[in-house]
Amino acid sequence: MRKHFWVLLMASCCSIGWSQDTRVSPKKIDTFFKALKENDLQTVKKSPTHFKDVKDSAGFYPISIVVRQKHPELLKVLLDKGANPNLANHDNLRTTALMQCSNVNSPEMARLLLEAGADVNSIDKNGDPVIHWSAYYGQTELTKLFLKHGAKTDLASIHAKGVLQVALKEWKSEIVALLLKNGVTTVSLDSEKQTLADAVKLNELNTLSQIVSEQNANSTDASGTPLLVIASEEGHLETVKLLLSKGADINGMNPTGHTALNRAIYFEQLEVVDYLLAHNADVNRTDSRFVLPPLIAAAIKNDTSTGLRLIERGANINVVDKINTFSPLTWAVIYGNAEFIKMLLPFKPRLDIETTYGTTVFEMTQNQEILALLHSKN
Repeated sequence: MRKHFWVLLMASCCSIGWSQDTRVSPKKIDTFFKALKENDLQTVKKSPTHFKDVKDSAGFYPISIVVRQKHPELLKVLLDKGANPNLANHDNLRTTALMQCSNVNSPEMARLLLEAGADVNSIDKNGDPVIHWSAYYGQTELTKLFLKHGAKTDLASIHAKGVLQVALKEWKSEIVALLLKNGVTTVSLDSEKQTLADAVKLNELNTLSQIVSEQNANSTDASGTPLLVIASEEGHLETVKLLLSKGADINGMNPTGHTALNRAIYFEQLEVVDYLLAHNADVNRTDSRFVLPPLIAAAIKNDTSTGLRLIERGANINVVDKINTFSPLTWAVIYGNAEFIKMLLPFKPRLDIETTYGTTVFEMTQNQEILALLHSKN
């Protein structure tokens, strides 16, 4: 699982303990929470009914605890006892059990919760609804399930204007394709542009050579992603060459500021990366909303060779994304990419950049090798 800091925030661990409740004896509640952790079905079945809505010391309700522990049978027991599937945990994001299903990628438990009346459009503290969680993690089956149960796709949060933006900014192409298939779009395409987009995705060069022109080379698919960005992500080098020859903007961006170079780097299409750099793709190009330039993509993927080439071409080593205030170094630290960090440190990146969460790179990891590298340059 990718170690974005948002992931770390979402993945708060449950601890054994309990919140104050005058109806609860400490010994019994400790036994109850231990049973939840150990998947002790019989003990949970015998527990007092009101235990179902007692929080642990971290602020998590029993149904969320068993979801996090991946215990569907215990979840059934708690729901049968009348546990409220819509209780918001008292964690840092005010999550629900349905959101927690995305932490463990469990369509089975999500179905149980939905059948029990869980709100598919419940939102967390940041305004992110359930479907944003599944899209963020790239979980296709969960996203399908939420769509089937009427998940709204246009709810805005501090992270995105809707689920399609979440999928785009997190490089979750399968989710983007699923959403487009279900009619979630940002651009309305006529038949010509739809044919173009389909031909690029399928790498149908014969069709493209007949219909692509200077007038349509910069058109997009229904997500708003330019044809060149699509071709670059897919590694369709000849299509990239054709589109550029017809005037496609080499620095065109998708709705979350990803260029063709960014997507080619992230999806490890190295021949396309070489070609785009040889044709002077802008190594710093991104938008002002998300600020995810190519060097951040290289840092996440631990692509030291490409990262070095970007820096040699003038990439800003201290650029920070808009949501988290993470620099390329921060991203590399979070992902545990020691090789990228070693490559980056001789260029003297700032070590004191404070993130949105009030931390610097030194607080973003417990990896001793990485900490030693950072302290050696401090």
